[in-house]
Amino acid sequence: RRVNAVVSELFLAWPLFITTQTYRGSHFAHHRHVNTEKDPDLVRKQRFASEWEFPTSWGALVRLLVKDVLGLHTSQLVSDFDDMSDQKATTKKPGVDAYVAARMLYYLLVLSAVTYFRIWPMFLLLWVVPILTWLKMIMRVRSIAEHFAIENDHVYTQSRTTLPSFFERVFVAPRHVNFHLEHHLYPSVPFFRLPQLHALLMRDPIFQSRAHVTSTYWGVLRECVGSGR
Repeated sequence: RRVNAVVSELFLAWPLFITTQTYRGSHFAHHRHVNTEKDPDLVRKQRFASEWEFPTSWGALVRLLVKDVLGLHTSQLVSDFDDMSDQKATTKKPGVDAYVAARMLYYLLVLSAVTYFRIWPMFLLLWVVPILTWLKMIMRVRSIAEHFAIENDHVYTQSRTTLPSFFERVFVAPRHVNFHLEHHLYPSVPFFRLPQLHALLMRDPIFQSRAHVTSTYWGVLRECVGSGR
């Protein structure tokens, strides 16, 4: 667990300016209170409630995604990342001062390396700009797929599983993040087992008939404008 925590902070969370510690607490609460007023993910989105109302029109949806990919919703992304890196959630835990110091040292070393090797243009173009543009858009598309434009009237419809195209698996939903319903039903199953879990669940006639499974993320967007499953 310690190795997992260190690796996830150094190579996954801190590079995206968030922390595993805070995200873990928020994500646990999301699982316990999914799609309710106590769901922190839903609460964050309610700050911009009009953007998360479905069904909507194709025009409104396209405008929203274009603004995302052009970086016009940077303030929203910064606000979300701030929530997922908030040290207030860990201030009472032992070792928090050392944790904060380690994180600050990490950023200092990264900035020093970028400066020393004179790669600021590359760093900004290939890391910061994609975070503020493409990442923002795919995070929205994935969030929509996970918990919006669904029935939410049964444990099998509290989330959606999306079966992506090859392009979507590479650029939108890597690491089997598309099996979100399975993840909610069995959160202890690691990501690399989720396809097997999906196959097992699909053998159950009740799951097969009730689960909200959509073919491709394009299919998800069609559902958001009322074009049906």
